[in-house]
Amino acid sequence: MTEPDHGSAESVAEGLAGAGVVGLTIAWIDNNGIPRSRTVPVSRVAEATERGVGITTLFAVFDSHDGITFGHEGLSTPSGDVRLLPVLGRVTGLAGQPGLAWAPGRQLSSNGSVWPYDQRSVLEAQVDRAAALGLELRVGYELEFFVGHDSD
Repeated sequence: MTEPDHGSAESVAEGLAGAGVVGLTIAWIDNNGIPRSRTVPVSRVAEATERGVGITTLFAVFDSHDGITFGHEGLSTPSGDVRLLPVLGRVTGLAGQPGLAWAPGRQLSSNGSVWPYDQRSVLEAQVDRAAALGLELRVGYELEFFVGHDSD
């Protein structure tokens, strides 16, 4: 599959559609290492990039058996909204499922600020702290190899 142009959400969607992709799976790894995802039609990629896809705040308090721990202030009910946005610079076509593409997700609060339980942002902060100390981290995260980070 030809990689789409990562310049804009519209160009990513056009590139994916031109390659026969019909859905983009936006994934994140929860606090227990369990992959979670939402899939959007390629025709809605631009909207998902701008507004995000809704996920519950409860994903922050699922335990390793998919039970919910209710002892955390503000996270004890399914009420609330977290927005999951695709990281367009990491969109990858899936060879084994040519109708789908994959992208890691970034979790934001409904007001657009970084959600404090977003695993990707927490990792990026640690990478930044290590870089300030002259260290380079190499970590396997999600399904990509992550060395430092750029503006995505």
